[in-house]
Amino acid sequence: MNSDVLILVILIVGLLLIPRFILRFGGAGLRESALGENIRVRTNSWVSIVALLFGALLLGEAVTILFFLLISVLALREYLSI
Repeated sequence: MNSDVLILVILIVGLLLIPRFILRFGGAGLRESALGENIRVRTNSWVSIVALLFGALLLGEAVTILFFLLISVLALREYLSI
């Protein structure tokens, strides 16, 4: 993997983990609140999405295109159900 790509991956993962550190060290009031739970759930989902995307990128161009196709179909299905 190119060193520039590796640096980009580390930066993105680091940015995604900032809310986790804020929740962990921000005090018990924030951790136990509805806002804290919302931030935790959203952060976990974004970390999962980014991990899947990087996995697809590592597996090649065709897998990445299929990944975006799947995500697009799921998003369209969700949109049309509203």
